Amino acid sequence: LNRVALSDIGRKQLVGLTATDGKTPIPRGAQLVADPHAALPNPILGHVTSTCWSPTLNKPIALALLAAGRDRLGTTLHAMAPLAGVTLPVVVGSNVFFDAQGARARA
Repeated sequence: LNRVALSDIGRKQLVGLTATDGKTPIPRGAQLVADPHAALPNPILGHVTSTCWSPTLNKPIALALLAAGRDRLGTTLHAMAPLAGVTLPVVVGSNVFFDAQGARARA
């Protein structure tokens, strides 16, 4: 636990993502950037690791590894998947999408 990489403030952390429109699927493997129109090289902040449809939330959700991820909760970034031709605004949130307090698990 004392390794420098584990205590680095800017290390990649697991976060949740949702599309700002609440209905567009987020492409798996998409790169996360702050400004999709920035001059190259555009700093890549992280990438989408997995994505799926949540029947409970009735919208697509995704997980991502994001530099300083917990410090970016509530911010809007852009998921870019150039090969798929997709640039999608996404909101960074908790990686727990449902029952964060565990009330259902302890019911």
